[in-house]
Amino acid sequence: MEHEGHLRKLMQYVYFFFLSAFVGFLWEGVLTLLRDNVICKRGFFYGPWLPVYGVGGVLFYLLLHRLKKHPILCFFLSAAIGTALELVIGLLIRHLYHLNYWDYSGFTFNYLGLICLLSSIGFGLAGVFWIGYFSRYALVLWNKLSIKKQKTLLLLLLLLFTIDCIIAVPTPHTGRGITF
Repeated sequence: MEHEGHLRKLMQYVYFFFLSAFVGFLWEGVLTLLRDNVICKRGFFYGPWLPVYGVGGVLFYLLLHRLKKHPILCFFLSAAIGTALELVIGLLIRHLYHLNYWDYSGFTFNYLGLICLLSSIGFGLAGVFWIGYFSRYALVLWNKLSIKKQKTLLLLLLLLFTIDCIIAVPTPHTGRGITF
């Protein structure tokens, strides 16, 4: 019985990963459309996900879900976690692939063009929203699915993501409006 509880919790985190990665994909698409007036699929991978947002969503939930009644603390910790994650991922991609998927060089208080104050504020707000509201509703929707439907959905997403990894790791998604 305890094993089943651990499996369900793990499945919830995988669901949060894909949900956050997809929301990040939509967010980046809207920003690119508003900023450049062009529809562009952003990110390292080819599928409709940005895993850095997925990792962030899971980390925010794992580390901060008990802070939903403390939005100011949640804001600052989300800003710190999101900024650190963005810096580490940006440095890894720059080092391993010699690519930049974002460039904050023109923003105030930026570091190496990989992080800036404005994006840190955005991470803080996103964390407060995710912890205080959205994750709760996402769980309600998730729990309405039968365990069989949950497993089927996650297996399909994991299969597609694995295929995307096999393609993107040797040949990342690049191009105009995608990399800088």
